[in-house]
Amino acid sequence: MEFKTALEYQNVEEILDLWKEIRKEILLNIEATPEDMFFVRTIENKWSVGELAEHLYLTQLNVVKMLKPVLRKKIGSDIGPQPELEYQKILEGLMRPSGVQNPPSVSPKQNFQKNEIMILLQETESNLSKNLEGLNKDELQKRGFEHPIFGNLNLLNWVWVMALHEYSHLISLKEKTKQFKN
Repeated sequence: MEFKTALEYQNVEEILDLWKEIRKEILLNIEATPEDMFFVRTIENKWSVGELAEHLYLTQLNVVKMLKPVLRKKIGSDIGPQPELEYQKILEGLMRPSGVQNPPSVSPKQNFQKNEIMILLQETESNLSKNLEGLNKDELQKRGFEHPIFGNLNLLNWVWVMALHEYSHLISLKEKTKQFKN
């Protein structure tokens, strides 16, 4: 899969379509995991499929919760297009395991069973799409908020980073689930 920088996409729908394609593969890999293996760490010191799925859900849930308040100027800041953002470094950073400590708000706690997390992932996907509906690239570039690793990002860059983040986890998810597929 090849990625462009957020600025190179014509509109937010292109980034969303990319992310939905990644999410579809994630859901297929989660679905392929037997229930009794959902929380088993098949690779030492790496998250189980269930933990990874919960992390993706929590990450997206937090982004979705921030969109409207940031756009309404209740939180966040005015940012602009960010042409100086080091897109290549972000891309490279997200494509390799870094051992970065996740904030507690997106750290898995094994709170959900497989069927629950599948539903929650689909709900957050739908909510993200609804929250972005009718918004254009320019609107999403005006406002943003702090990313725990990459600093201030406008909302367009947040959506882009979220797609890359999911792709990086898809790579490890495929490694975890290849043994479950026939």
